[in-house]
Amino acid sequence: IYQEKKKIHEGDPLHSIYAISASSEKASGKYACKYWVEINGRNISSSQSDYVTVIVTETPEAPSIILTPSYTVYTKEESFTLTCSPPNGISAKGIQIYQEKKKIHEGDPLHSIYAISASSEKASGKYACKYWVEINGRNISSSQSDYVTVIVTDTPLAPLLSLIPMHPVYIRGESIKLTCTTPLGSTPNRIDFYKDKQKIEPQQYGIMNISTADITDSAKYSCQYIKNILGRNIHSIPSDEVTIKTVGKKLMYSNGVLRN
Repeated sequence: IYQEKKKIHEGDPLHSIYAISASSEKASGKYACKYWVEINGRNISSSQSDYVTVIVTETPEAPSIILTPSYTVYTKEESFTLTCSPPNGISAKGIQIYQEKKKIHEGDPLHSIYAISASSEKASGKYACKYWVEINGRNISSSQSDYVTVIVTDTPLAPLLSLIPMHPVYIRGESIKLTCTTPLGSTPNRIDFYKDKQKIEPQQYGIMNISTADITDSAKYSCQYIKNILGRNIHSIPSDEVTIKTVGKKLMYSNGVLRN
């Protein structure tokens, strides 16, 4: 076997296959071969074969992969997108997205954004991408991007909202204590109360005292807590709403004495 007319291998016909690593700096070039036969005790070489040309190129640079939105953890109600971006100036023919080394998406560079719902049982994992370019009629895959990691967790369970005292109806002006109780074992960072779905001042300890003086007919209250999971503050499922109904005139006090 010859490379550029220089003999690089010689062997018997049973070992006529010669392996070359394209990582070698000298792998590019023209290759040909000859064989020889013995005639009347003399080894006579054949004519040379046609040339085959080997062109070696660098593996295309790795693309970047972007996770949007970029969170340390996702809940099952959320979704995220993966964007595979080849380096500037590269005319990619297509992109591929992998999860744990398994190809999950292939498309053209104009559609390099891939959306995934975190509700899928298989959404958690490591994601990476590649692109490919055409060089001398061959599609050549790039190096792989860095990994981005997706962790999916359940949304924290709903708290329980209770009223003290508990009445079917309240006289306007009475005081009520709202208590938001989080599930056993949870360690909330903050507890929020809502009146008619509008957030009231956050309460650290889950207790809020209100007066029905500001409730015209009725109002619906609920609460929700925030829990830190892997560095991200995640809202729990909201509590069930409780309705506070009021009747009568506003109670008026003077020096601590109820006025008629």
